[in-house]
Amino acid sequence: MNFLRINSRRPASSAIISISHSLKSGQVVVLPTDTIYGLSCLASDIKAVKRVYRLKKRKLNKSLLVLVSSLKMAKKYAFISKRQAKILEDVWLKKNRPHTFIFKSRKHLSFEGLSNIDTLALRLPKRKFLIKIIEDVGFPIISTSFNISGKSPINDVSNLSFKKEKDRPDLIIDAGKNQNTSASRIVNLCDVDKPILIRS
Repeated sequence: MNFLRINSRRPASSAIISISHSLKSGQVVVLPTDTIYGLSCLASDIKAVKRVYRLKKRKLNKSLLVLVSSLKMAKKYAFISKRQAKILEDVWLKKNRPHTFIFKSRKHLSFEGLSNIDTLALRLPKRKFLIKIIEDVGFPIISTSFNISGKSPINDVSNLSFKKEKDRPDLIIDAGKNQNTSASRIVNLCDVDKPILIRS
């Protein structure tokens, strides 16, 4: 397990390349998100996704959040109408608070076969360095809070220790203590006429 200290507001290009290389190599990486630290891997790497589930001790029937770098990328993996896209533009590009939206999935991500869920939870990150990473790997990445299911999320990774090697992620990106611990708002937008607020 390796640690990499970065300034997420002004990350060195070498750090972006290193993180992208780790993800493309099938590694599980701890990244600072818009809220708390999260476990991430390529959404196309089913082996890495299964490992994320194991590290979190999360049941396979519970879906994982997928981060995209643009609305265009989101449309490749979910059915998004013009009206839905307008909402995404208004919220993702203009609102400060992170928003996750649930859509009908196109089933283009192999890990979706792990469960019977036919929807996909998508978010466009507010942190530009996360967008740069996703653009560099050219594929969406999984993101789920860095903690055992049912335990408190982690917003500081500076003093982490793991008793067992099998419980360790491959790389931890330390961007300092994350001050924003509020979870993202989640909205089911499958039916644009009847949006459902899942988490406020």
